[in-house]
Amino acid sequence: MEIIDCHAHIYPEKIAAKAVEGISDFYNLKMTGEGTAEALITDGSKVGITGYLVHSVATSPKHVETINNFIAEECAKYPFFCGFGTSHQDHPDKVGEAERAASLGLKGIKLHPDTQGFDIDDKRMLELYDYMQDKGMVLLLHTGDYRYDYSHPKRLKNILHMFPRLT
Repeated sequence: MEIIDCHAHIYPEKIAAKAVEGISDFYNLKMTGEGTAEALITDGSKVGITGYLVHSVATSPKHVETINNFIAEECAKYPFFCGFGTSHQDHPDKVGEAERAASLGLKGIKLHPDTQGFDIDDKRMLELYDYMQDKGMVLLLHTGDYRYDYSHPKRLKNILHMFPRLT
C-alpha cells in the first residue's frame, strides 16, 4: 500500500531550523523536526510513507525563484517527491514564474495567504489563477486560519466561482 504525505514543507539545510522555528512561532506550537528533505524521509520511513508532496512558501517576492529551484532540485534527487512551486502576491511576473516552475517539473503552486499577507481573492493573483486553470496546474492553498480573514473559505468560494476549472 502506498502512503502519500500530501503536505510536506522542506527547506535548504542552512535555513531549515529557522524556518521550522518560524512556523512554530506563527502557530504558537512546539514543533519538532529539522525541516530538511533528508529528515522528512527518515521520519516518514518509520511510519511507512512512500511518497511526498513537497513545497515551501515565499514570504518575499525575491525568494520565489530560489524556492522553486530548490523544490525542483529536491524532486530530481528523490523520485518519490512530487513538487509544488510557490508564488507571491508582489512578484512582478507570477505567470512567467509559474510557467518556469512547470518547466522544472513542478505540478502546482502552494500559497499560504496568512503568512504571505494577502487575500486569496486578491486581484493581483487572478492572472495567476487563470493561467493555472488553463494549464491544468494544481493550486494548493492554506485556508481557514481563525486569526485572519486572508484565507477565509468565503474568499475561496469567490475563486471557485471565477475559475470553475481550477484544481
